[in-house]
Amino acid sequence: MSENVENLVLRQMIEMRNDFASLRSEVRTGFEELKSRLSSVEHQLVGVHRELVGLHEDNAGAQVRLDRVDSRLVRIDKRLELLPA
Repeated sequence: MSENVENLVLRQMIEMRNDFASLRSEVRTGFEELKSRLSSVEHQLVGVHRELVGLHEDNAGAQVRLDRVDSRLVRIDKRLELLPA
C-alpha cells in the first residue's frame, strides 16, 4: 500500500512538473509576443512623431508666408491711403 501511495504521489508530482513546464512555455511565448507588439507600437509612435514634426514645420512655413502677406497688405493699404500713415 505504501508503495502505491508513493507511486501515486510521484505521478502527481511528474504531472505537476509537466503542467508547470507547459505553463512556462506559454508565458514565454506570450511574453515574446508582447515584446514584439510593443516594439511595433514604438516604431509606429516614432512615425507619428515624425509626422507631427513635419506638420509643425509646415505650420511654421505657412505662418511666415502669412506674415509676409500681412506686411504687404499693410504697405498696400498705406499707399492707397486706406490706413493712416
